[in-house]
Amino acid sequence: MARDERPDRVVVIGLDGATFALLRPWLESGELPCLSRLYREGVSGVLTSVIPPLSPEAWSTFMTGQHPGRHGVMNFVTLRPGSYELYFNTGANVQERTLWRRLSDAGRRVGVVGVPMTYPPEPVNGYLISGLETPGVGAKFTHPASLAEELRREVGGYDLHGDFLGRTTPEGYLARLLHVVDNQARAVCYLLSRYPTDLSVVVIGATDRAQHCFWKFADPRHPHYDPKAPPVLASALKRVYARVDAAMETMLGCVPDPKTVIVMSDHGFEPCHRLIHLNCWLERHGYLTSGRGSEASYSLAQRTWQSAGRRAPRWLKDWLKATFPSLRQHVQSFLMLSRVDWSRTRAFSLNNQHGYIYLHRTDRFPQGLVDPGSEAEALCESLAADLEQFVDARTGEKVVDRVYRVADLHPGPARDRLPDLIVLWREGYTARAETNEQIGRQCPEALIDSDLHLGDIGRFLSVEQSGAHAPDGLLIAHGPGLERRSVEGANIIDLAPTILHLLGEPVPEDMGGRVREELFPPGHLAAHPVRYTPGSPARVAVGESPYSAEEARQVERHLQDLGYLD
Repeated sequence: MARDERPDRVVVIGLDGATFALLRPWLESGELPCLSRLYREGVSGVLTSVIPPLSPEAWSTFMTGQHPGRHGVMNFVTLRPGSYELYFNTGANVQERTLWRRLSDAGRRVGVVGVPMTYPPEPVNGYLISGLETPGVGAKFTHPASLAEELRREVGGYDLHGDFLGRTTPEGYLARLLHVVDNQARAVCYLLSRYPTDLSVVVIGATDRAQHCFWKFADPRHPHYDPKAPPVLASALKRVYARVDAAMETMLGCVPDPKTVIVMSDHGFEPCHRLIHLNCWLERHGYLTSGRGSEASYSLAQRTWQSAGRRAPRWLKDWLKATFPSLRQHVQSFLMLSRVDWSRTRAFSLNNQHGYIYLHRTDRFPQGLVDPGSEAEALCESLAADLEQFVDARTGEKVVDRVYRVADLHPGPARDRLPDLIVLWREGYTARAETNEQIGRQCPEALIDSDLHLGDIGRFLSVEQSGAHAPDGLLIAHGPGLERRSVEGANIIDLAPTILHLLGEPVPEDMGGRVREELFPPGHLAAHPVRYTPGSPARVAVGESPYSAEEARQVERHLQDLGYLD
């Protein structure tokens, strides 16, 4: 397809965490008019996420068309090479060129709003507003930099994190989510009308946050579902999606035809009712040894905390200490550095819904015990075999769905920056970092519990985070030549090459995904064959955090609010 043969604009609307499991009844009944029309008239199907289905790796895969072994991002946090120091993943760690970078280099105009893993904003031929990991409005979160002030002047500003404003009620939190959707819709409508683009990408995060907190009110399968719940909570998810649907209708009205609209999600959702403490399990099975508060481990934890604390302003430190007095303990315990005896530990985990297990390898960590090669292979086999027998003592049921070796799952130049194993849980289970007090417990009940008041949102709302990420996301495509039908087998890694093809641009030969020909009518690719261009080597990731002193602590706060850090 030559570029001048198809001048369509492409609009991608990402509904973070959206799933047909929740939306299909509303789509088929017409309760979401805009989405229902796109669904009724267009192409739709499940969009399988990356493994594991967590936002940083999923959105990085979407924007690059590569898996984590190439783009290098997995989890919200990662370990600084050659150390036990924790730092946040950002767009600076994405080692592959983004879709909008490729289009900008080809002279196409792009607009990108709210996509996670885009901070700090890269210069593009158009505009970009960074996403979830953006510290706050005090940071330079737009390209061009003047755009933030322009939005403040024209539409009252762009609300980056309006739902992270401190203590409130569940009803108050719902109101905040609705306010953020309205605010962001006004900003996007202004941008779409003022700055026409060939590709517009907008991600709405309120859907994900609402599902974490309010899933149990909408899902009769959830063990804590209450048919007598207050109406405002019982209808919370439908109200959020209705507001999003109205916002979509307005935004799409700002883009003239012809246009192709793609509605997608980075992952799906499912009920969550039990919490797994994976590091406790590792200790119980002899893979991890606690130092019972050894001075050396505590000193290392203290240095990690101080390194993060140096980036925080005094007012933020004081407010955090007063509002969340246990925060210091949570930060230290996230890596368990104050309790792990590294001289006797062979494996440990950075838990974040799914289990990210790191072998304590000699080629990766200062005090590593496991030699790469045959010893590491044997340890992986042992861990996988033991995890497959991991049973919930309360129910007698196995809790592990599958254990993956990252080197096999995501090969590539960035694999050594990733965990060694990924543990996916069966539906109903999720994982979080353990507190120091939990390390060393030997009773089976300590490995799994039912306290889902995760993160500070859970604590100050008194609402369980009853929804967790699932692999099956959502895909709806609507536009010229796209007739109603269902598609199967679509994967989030396929969207970047498919969008390039829609815009008449060549697809890099080394992209991990492929153009989804099932989206197009019969004969389309014969008439408009996919054009390819040679691939390019991955760029070197920025090793240092892009955050200023103030920004690192703000991001930590946002992730704790969501329950992604404990």
